[in-house]
Amino acid sequence: MKPKNEISGSPKNLRQPARDHLDEQAARAQCAPIESDAQKQLQELHVHQIELEMQNAELQQARTNSDVNLARYTDLYDFAPIGYFTLDCDGSILEVNLTGATLLRTERSRLSGQPLSNFIAPERQPEFRNFMRKVMLGQGKEIHEMGFLNAENEPLIAHIEATMDASGKACRLVMLDITERKQTEEALRYSREMLRHMVSHQEHVKEDERKRIAREIHDDLGQNLLALRLDIAMLHERTSQHHPRLHRKTAAALEQIDTTLKAVRTAINNLRPTVLDLGLNAAIEWLVKDFQQRNGIRCTLIMDETEFALDDERATALFRILQESFNNVLRHANADHVRVEVRSDGASIFMTIGDNGVGFFPGCRRKANSFGLLGITERVNALHGRLDIDSCQDKGTCLSISLPLKSSGAD
Repeated sequence: MKPKNEISGSPKNLRQPARDHLDEQAARAQCAPIESDAQKQLQELHVHQIELEMQNAELQQARTNSDVNLARYTDLYDFAPIGYFTLDCDGSILEVNLTGATLLRTERSRLSGQPLSNFIAPERQPEFRNFMRKVMLGQGKEIHEMGFLNAENEPLIAHIEATMDASGKACRLVMLDITERKQTEEALRYSREMLRHMVSHQEHVKEDERKRIAREIHDDLGQNLLALRLDIAMLHERTSQHHPRLHRKTAAALEQIDTTLKAVRTAINNLRPTVLDLGLNAAIEWLVKDFQQRNGIRCTLIMDETEFALDDERATALFRILQESFNNVLRHANADHVRVEVRSDGASIFMTIGDNGVGFFPGCRRKANSFGLLGITERVNALHGRLDIDSCQDKGTCLSISLPLKSSGAD
């Protein structure tokens, strides 16, 4: 297919149409056949004249089409939503569209010949030079995010892509303003960080309140129940021979008090297990044994014999994570075996909890009611740890948690 701007007829191709046109004129004039050489030459001149007129008409049409296309492509270039730059090998601006000039807050005529690096902060200059060096090597398109300063000294964060042109003497660079997107991302990151700090603070408050309530229950209610049991036990002992009916009543009361004491101990352990005061190793051993005895699910515990040296916050977090994992196994996994492994490499502590239950699909933990895993995730993130979940339907679930043994400055 011929390009629109190409002249469709060459001089050779226009010769016959010109002759036909001249014959038609002669026929209309009812001229006699041309016989003399002069007449033949005159005829040839007329043919050339008509041929030139046809060529001129086609040239005029081609020029009109070319002007229309140029105007259209100029509009596309100038009013594109991204900035287009042509830079020489020194990084100076040779050409720029209106969008590029607008991004830099400078008239387009004043940008010609200016180094693009003039709009980059001094501390980012080496980064930009390194980017341009890679572009000039001509090994393909280079992509980068760069911070600019426009003519009004306002920050501009741009996504830039550049490549060498076909001549190898200039490069084409496109610039997309992503300042608003970056600001939104930063605001979202800050919001998430604040939310994480708030959740962490709430966990601290919750644990402190649990400790206080557990201590009060132990010191007040527990001690009062114990004193009451001692009194009733003494009464029970004295009425064994002379007051059988009262003896039976005191026996029933002792059973009720024992049941109440057991419920109080359970409540205290749920609020704040006293075994945590003996260290994480003892707390994990107690929790695994208690879970196995209560629910009949076989548990395997693999743990370093050396006592883990970590603060109360991390010890409590790991204990709560294991506690919540056991609850998830009991409610959802339908498993008959749980394997718990706890180890340390001196810098971090690692805990793995695996079961042989039904597992779940990858998207299930994003459901609105999956607060157990969400709580575990938040605890791990608050302590700058890492959580990996490996699960497959009918093949069980494995949670791998790692936490630094020492708190970072961000805590």
